[in-house]
Amino acid sequence: MQVAHGFCNVRAMIAGVAKVTVDDDPVLMERIRMERLGFGIELAEEVAKKQVAAQRTAVAAKSEAGAEVHLVGSRESIENWILQDESATGIGGIAPKHVEWLKVNMLIACREEGAEKWSVGVVRRFEGTMQNQVSVGIELFHGEMICPYLGVLDKSYANIWDQTHNVGETKVYGYIDAILLPESSSLLVEPNIHISGRRFLLSIKEQKKFVRFTEHIDKGADYEHVRFIETDKEGNEIKPPSP
Repeated sequence: MQVAHGFCNVRAMIAGVAKVTVDDDPVLMERIRMERLGFGIELAEEVAKKQVAAQRTAVAAKSEAGAEVHLVGSRESIENWILQDESATGIGGIAPKHVEWLKVNMLIACREEGAEKWSVGVVRRFEGTMQNQVSVGIELFHGEMICPYLGVLDKSYANIWDQTHNVGETKVYGYIDAILLPESSSLLVEPNIHISGRRFLLSIKEQKKFVRFTEHIDKGADYEHVRFIETDKEGNEIKPPSP
């Protein structure tokens, strides 16, 4: 099976973002760069599409000329492990050797060879084997996963380098990457993001809704798992209609 680790890499795998390299020279993901400079999601995505199209043209030209072309991760971000067993809550894998990044409570993405979609889980245990390999137990999150952006609504929590801009009538003070688990109304975010009561504008393509953090579910080496509720613009909870 294929394995990727770290919040940013895991999110990129779920979103299907391929970072392309030509002759080992990484091409920066324009969308992320634009967002970090404070541009809105729509503009960043428009620029990213043009950038990706240009990258693909360059890759095709390089490939035809006989230059080495590969996806970042085939050697840097993605590792090949052996799928050992499966259960209702997770899987067991065999890493061919000990890797420095491997820690208990590390967020990882995994998929069987040839599969399209990635599963996401957390390393709960690992131990060496007599063959100098590493046996790893992974607890998996279940259900569909989506990669939204969280627009920061509280100015006091904004980073000083993020620019303020308007999304409709709402002021947004920068964006935070997240992984949405819709079945449990929860999010995976990078460490030190959770503060109970913190408000965001959750954006999935054209769909937008106000949310507020309510509960800290779990914290790992490189992620936080946070529960949220949907609110109105003023931060009041929107309760689901009675059956």
